[in-house]
Amino acid sequence: MAESKRTGLKGAMNKDLDDRLLPEGQYRDALNITVGHSEGSDVGAIENIRGNSLVAGAAQDDIEGTVIGTTIDSETGYIYYFVSDVNKDTIYEYNPDDDSLSIVLVDSRAPGTTPDEGDETGGDGGGDAGGGGGETPGETFTVSVTSFTGTVVDVNQAAGSATYKIALAASATSTGDGTPPGSRNIGTFNFQETDSGGTALSSQPGAEFGTNVAAANGSKTVETNTISKTATTRYFKVTATDSNGGTATDTVTVSVTAGVAGLNGSASVPSSVTQGTSLSLSATASGGISPYTYSWTGPNSFSSSSRTPTVTSSASSVHAGQYNVVISDSASPANTITRGGSVSVTTFGTPSVTTLAASGIGRAHV
Repeated sequence: MAESKRTGLKGAMNKDLDDRLLPEGQYRDALNITVGHSEGSDVGAIENIRGNSLVAGAAQDDIEGTVIGTTIDSETGYIYYFVSDVNKDTIYEYNPDDDSLSIVLVDSRAPGTTPDEGDETGGDGGGDAGGGGGETPGETFTVSVTSFTGTVVDVNQAAGSATYKIALAASATSTGDGTPPGSRNIGTFNFQETDSGGTALSSQPGAEFGTNVAAANGSKTVETNTISKTATTRYFKVTATDSNGGTATDTVTVSVTAGVAGLNGSASVPSSVTQGTSLSLSATASGGISPYTYSWTGPNSFSSSSRTPTVTSSASSVHAGQYNVVISDSASPANTITRGGSVSVTTFGTPSVTTLAASGIGRAHV
């Protein structure tokens, strides 16, 4: 088929009509040129609008990535570049009038992924769920309970009301095997008391047991209710769940010693001593939490921290009176009891002397 050509001298661009419908003297499109003529003359000229330079400037050197497409806004003359890079896709806007480049839109993604990789989701209940949120294709996630401990706390050693609580602390992570490895948040922990075989007991010891407790930075600590102090071994299980449903469990055994009796003690204080002899005291303690401390006070500004102090090696009347000892154990706060007794000191009277003048013999009698 013969090519249809159109010639003319008028400088009119017409983009509204199809090429086949353009009147004589008009043209459909031109790049960096315009056609002009003088009215009343059959002479025309083609003019270079931009000169011999490409429509590009130094600003375009700032484009990062590979240009995969361009388009031009015919009204503003702005050029838009569609750019793909390793970690993001970007649309740049270039203004040729002032040679400026600006970013219109950025779509970022995790390192190592490509633009056509969608998020994969899933979960097998064991921490192997495929991931969303920037995961490497095929990346497998594993939930691990990194630490699970049980500690007897809030011990009350008072006689007749010995009680305690158990604090459980768990930490967990969810890590993928990609390069570099990804991670997920640990969403909840589930604490349960079990029997020795790992089966959950029907009655749980605290409000946060047997329910999913929101995690804080991958770790959580809870306490049981107050438990009467009896000799026992208790078993607990924790289940950590990540943000995509992967789980991991761990167990801990907490040994609770036989009920600790309340603090008891006694003081050994002699009821009387003879003048000029030694005065010694002693105290004993049991129950509570050892070791124990002793604080003695008594007459004549006496004080001592010894369990078996010696008040004096030669007693006199100034040493008579009440002696007390405060016994404390090592609980926090400490349990204390006070024991004591009173001491009397037996003294001798002053001898009298009688002189018998008649015989010149002096005799003394008491």
